[in-house]
Amino acid sequence: MSRAKRPDVILNILTLVGFIAYAAGIYLWVTKSCGYWLNPLIRILLSMGPTGGSILIVLIGGVVLAVTLCVDRLRGLNIFLCWFFILSLYQCAANTFLTVFRWADEPINQFFKAHFAAKWYPVKECVFAVIALLLALWWTRSIGERRKLDRVDIALIFGVAATMIAIIFKS
Repeated sequence: MSRAKRPDVILNILTLVGFIAYAAGIYLWVTKSCGYWLNPLIRILLSMGPTGGSILIVLIGGVVLAVTLCVDRLRGLNIFLCWFFILSLYQCAANTFLTVFRWADEPINQFFKAHFAAKWYPVKECVFAVIALLLALWWTRSIGERRKLDRVDIALIFGVAATMIAIIFKS
C-alpha cells in the first residue's frame, strides 16, 4: 500500500461529507415527510429505524471509501466511486432538503421524471455513472495520481457500476 495523493484524500473527504448530507436528508425525509426511499439498499438499512439506518449509511460509505483508497489496486475504483457518490449523494440531499422545507419539489428528479417517466430513477443513476466515469478518467490523468486507468480499473468500475444499476433496475 502506498500513500494516497492529497487531492485524492480531499476528494474522499468531500465524498464522506456527501454521505453525511445524504444520511441527514434521508433522516429528514423519513421522519418529517414519512416518505418512501427508492434505493433498495437504503430501504434495508432504514428497517433499523431512521437514526440507525442513517448512521449505518455513513459508516458503510466511510468503510468503502477507506478500503478503496488504501488498497492500491482499487484506487481507480475509488475515484469513480467518489465522483459517482458526489453526484448522487449531494443531489439526493439537495432534493430532500428542498422538498422537506417546501422550497422546490425535487428539481433534479423532476427533470428525469419528465423525460423518462417509467424508469427515471435507473436512468438518472446511469447518467451519473457515465459522468462519474468521465470525471474519474479526467481526475486520474490530470489531478490525482496522474496515471491512466488500466483494464483492471475499468473492469472494476464497470463491474461495480453494472451491479449498482442492476440492483436499482430490479427495485
